[in-house]
Amino acid sequence: QFDLQINDATQMRVMLKGWAELSITENLKIKSLLSKDYLKMHDRFAWLYGHINFTAYGQGYASDRHRFIDRVVSSTIANYNKSLGKHNIALMAGWEAEREEFLYTRLAKIDFSNFGATESALASNFESGYTYRSQSNLLSFVSSASYDYNSKYYISGSYRRDGSSRLGPETRWGDFWSVAGSWRLSNEEFIKGIKWINDLRIRGSYGTSGTLPSNYYGYMAVFSYELYGTQAAGYPSNLANKDLTWEKNHNWNIGLDVRVFDRFDFVAEYYNRTTEDLLLNATVPSTTGFSSALTNIGSMVNKGVELSLSVDIIKNRDMSLKAGINWATLKNEVLALSEEGEQIVSRPHIWKAGYSYVQYYTREYYGVDPETGNPLYYSNATLPDGTRDRTLVSRSKASSTILEGMTAIPKGFGGFNFSFTYKSLSASMAWSYKYGHYVWDNSVDDLEDDGYNSYKNTSKEQLRRWQKPGDITDVPRRVAGNNQGG
Repeated sequence: QFDLQINDATQMRVMLKGWAELSITENLKIKSLLSKDYLKMHDRFAWLYGHINFTAYGQGYASDRHRFIDRVVSSTIANYNKSLGKHNIALMAGWEAEREEFLYTRLAKIDFSNFGATESALASNFESGYTYRSQSNLLSFVSSASYDYNSKYYISGSYRRDGSSRLGPETRWGDFWSVAGSWRLSNEEFIKGIKWINDLRIRGSYGTSGTLPSNYYGYMAVFSYELYGTQAAGYPSNLANKDLTWEKNHNWNIGLDVRVFDRFDFVAEYYNRTTEDLLLNATVPSTTGFSSALTNIGSMVNKGVELSLSVDIIKNRDMSLKAGINWATLKNEVLALSEEGEQIVSRPHIWKAGYSYVQYYTREYYGVDPETGNPLYYSNATLPDGTRDRTLVSRSKASSTILEGMTAIPKGFGGFNFSFTYKSLSASMAWSYKYGHYVWDNSVDDLEDDGYNSYKNTSKEQLRRWQKPGDITDVPRRVAGNNQGG
């Protein structure tokens, strides 16, 4: 007996950490830390369908993928803490360094002489191969200061300067800072008399942060290589952008923290985050030889509220039972791109001012022609008067359009949880929820492809497919090797 398909994966991870701390004085300490995280992954995929139904892959197919991630982090931080009566001060300064190396290899081969062979090394012919190696370095100088008076009034600030190898020499350094403050009203005399209020605090903060491009070499021209016969040839795989810089976030929030009856905890917060110099693949002139390039372009805002409530149902020396629930909203809007009216399509979504960044943009399906069984779509071509043409056409003639009101961002989301402890025994449960959004199911491409991948499993919806003239259904006819969509 032989496996007709193999799909397995193995993983090995090694994590090491060491540190040393030096007490200069009672109030001043310096701590150095060094850590290493090594991850090795191997996954294997093979099938022998070719021996049974003669697919294009001949006598079977096998693929091996290896991924290696090696991350080293080092830091040295000095902390100073001092109390003078009702005044408390904390200072911190130091540096952090991080190096990450990534290696990815993939090999695919076809045609096995042995029906039971599944190792790519035993295949007769080379199908495809790929290797990718990258390295990223990050150096940061960090500092912070905080002060509180009599455990009532708190103020803090931070500053950091980060430099990354993912950006060019002129733009790789970013400066980010934050300030925060809070007022613990429960320690004021006019609140202390209210016995059922255990803690009451209002707080707020404002700060900046930066986001790096996921592409390690987006600022420079990089060459890729392909094998043509027995010779390798290189070609530029991306457009250089020496001005590529940090994506900058401006964050502010206000919040309220309350504990009452020594049992109920309530938190309410409003947040607002504006992002500038968005890192996006923007359309570039075709004369460059590329369709798009990684660029800092436009801005967007995320804002919403977060509410949470937790209660100590049981609270004694040996046993505790706690329950919690939270709810949040998120409103996202693209504020601007580089030019008015510009849009960036990343199917099935579109980036356009006035819409969310996950606004759906695709062809609009109507149904099935009852006479032919072919799928029908709304044309949605723009007419001279600016309206959309609602004529029914084939997939190839249909224009993509913004599906108004359809976004991947939920109107609300959150969760609820329980935790229980009895002496040294503990247990917990958690659930999450979200609602008011649309989900794009990529698996439909395989399960309801109307015949494109005929050798794969399919959805039971195919039982409702069109089969003869006059059939009324929303599932088109099934055609072997179909590439017309459905």
